[in-house]
Amino acid sequence: MVLPLADFCQDLHRYGAMIEAPQNWMPTCNQPLRGGLHVALSPDGNTYVVTYTEKADTEVIVASSDKDQVLEAIFDGVTLNMAAEGLAREAPPVGPGSPAEITPANVGKLRTMAIAAHLKLRGAQEDLLGRLNPVWRDRQAARNGEQLKRIESMLDE
Repeated sequence: MVLPLADFCQDLHRYGAMIEAPQNWMPTCNQPLRGGLHVALSPDGNTYVVTYTEKADTEVIVASSDKDQVLEAIFDGVTLNMAAEGLAREAPPVGPGSPAEITPANVGKLRTMAIAAHLKLRGAQEDLLGRLNPVWRDRQAARNGEQLKRIESMLDE
């Protein structure tokens, strides 16, 4: 079964437009490989393959015949980048003295700050994914919950 790459590319662009994803974070699709994220079909035409190429190194990000799975993997990354950029724009500037303000007396605040930062970033990502597909949002929320447990465990050590 040969998969329809043109239909995939249309869906990719439609989803990107729904959340106003920056074009430089979206993969190229149905065109020659130029580097960065790229979607193509496997040689047999039965699998969508998303790769990331930088210089001479190419890494397969996801390969599947399930269009929805591939789109979800792409937009997990795109929405995380968008959430991080949006939160960075909103954050107050950090001055050169800020790291020096961490003392033994207030180091306990780091745990709270780290957890709050994780929740804010991942919440923004989940909101963006939810605009595309509620199932994707729910799966990402579950992964984020597991990641939060690892963060809390690491901070408690």
